[in-house]
Parts: sequence; structure tokens; C-alpha cells
Amino acid sequence: MGWIRNVVFILLTLLAVLFGLVLYWHNSVFVFDGPDNGFLLTKTESVRYSAYLPAFYIHIVTGSIILISGVFQISKWIRAQYPAWHRASGRVYIFIILIFTAPSGLVMAAYANGGLAAGLGFALLAVLWWFFTLKGFRNAIHKNLDIHREFMLRSYALTFAAVTLRLYSFLLALVGFRGESIYILIAWLSWVPSLIVMEIYLRQKTSRQVKA
Repeated sequence: MGWIRNVVFILLTLLAVLFGLVLYWHNSVFVFDGPDNGFLLTKTESVRYSAYLPAFYIHIVTGSIILISGVFQISKWIRAQYPAWHRASGRVYIFIILIFTAPSGLVMAAYANGGLAAGLGFALLAVLWWFFTLKGFRNAIHKNLDIHREFMLRSYALTFAAVTLRLYSFLLALVGFRGESIYILIAWLSWVPSLIVMEIYLRQKTSRQVKA
């Protein structure tokens, strides 16, 4: 089964790098490219001088960094071969999420297309993301490394919402979803299935360890 993990890791790395670069370049350059910016804004002029715009740029820049750096935190090989680098990059990942990316995501949720239903989905994502990352950090400090890894895997499952959001939005648009309905669906689809899959994986892993 080791080759499966390697293939998954390579795919995650490629997706993270690709979407991290696209996330930064496309959204930073084209934030005001038209009257409707999908998940970002409905009326750009209404938020140009609000808290949204600073939060948006903070979220995009820092989100690109953690999306790329975070994928290397889940590699057992990197942890074993380069522990100092793993710890240093891990501190950067945790600091950026706790101070910048998750709080800015919470601000952006208040302006989300799709109304309260979509805003609540993105707000809950930001809160859980911040919480899981903090729990991972605290358990690392107290040397509870198994629990630390579990919470950091949950954290990265939510970090990867930057990728799944765009994948699901493309697929839903492809099958005919339009307007407010797609915003509401993506606000929850972008992270809930990923978190459920991660929880199943963690429970199965714990079960195997107990049996062993």
C-alpha cells in the first residue's frame, strides 16, 4: 500500500502547487475584472472600501503559501529525513493560518455570495480551520505527537478547500448549476466531504493500531 500513499502524495503536491500559484496570480490580478467575481464579490464597488478587500488580499497571499508548504508537512519521509525543516515550515504554516489566513477567511465569509447559507458555510470552515490548527500546535508543544499529526491532517484537509472549491465549482457549472444555488453548495462541498474522508481515515488508522 506504500505506493498508493506515494501516488496520492505526488498528486496532492502537484495540485497544491498548481492551485497555489493560480490562486495567487488569478485572484490578485483579476479581482476587479468585472461586475461579478463569482465566489469573491457580487458588487465590487460596494466592498472596495470595506474590511473585505484587505482580508481578501491577506487570504489570497497567505493561502497560496500554506497550500504549497502544508502538503510537505504530511510526508513521513520529509519528517524522518529533514526534521528541522519540517518543524520550521510547520511553525510558518501554523502561524500564518492562526494570525492571517483563517481570520481573514472569517471576514470574507460575511461578504460571500449566496447569502446567509453560504456565509455560514465559509465561516464554519474558517473557525474549524483555526481550531484544528491551534489544537495541532498545542499538542506539538506538549509532545503529544500522534494527536498533533491528527489535528494537522484535519487542518490541511480544510486548507485544501482552496483546491476542492474550484474543482467542485467547475463540475457543478458543467452539469448546469447556476446562480446562488452553486455558491451555497460550494460553501459546504468545498470542505465537508474532505473532512469526513479525513475522519474516516483517522479512525481506520487508530483501529489498525489498536488491533496491532
